[in-house]
Amino acid sequence: RLEFYDAIRVISNNSVSCCVWEVLIDNQSCPSGPMIIPRWNQDTGYNNIHVQANNVFYCSGIEKGPHQISIHVSGCSTINSNYPNGDCYTGTVSSSSWSISAEEINP
Repeated sequence: RLEFYDAIRVISNNSVSCCVWEVLIDNQSCPSGPMIIPRWNQDTGYNNIHVQANNVFYCSGIEKGPHQISIHVSGCSTINSNYPNGDCYTGTVSSSSWSISAEEINP
């Protein structure tokens, strides 16, 4: 069980745009399926609107032992080529809080 919490935003330049946040384990997608947070911005102006993202994922097929958890941010072309990549941003200010947590659960 993995949980990711942070403020995220997508800015578009007069069109619909999109970004994807993906939780990675050892720089790889989850073996049982990618753990992604897609975010679209359909505003045609340059609005800097942050939203809180609190997501819980379940991932199976991970070997025992220590692992590194990270967040990869990319444009939506990785999941849907119909949307142009937006200007992706994570966090709000240097004092903003965020968390990534992992918990082993019995199947």
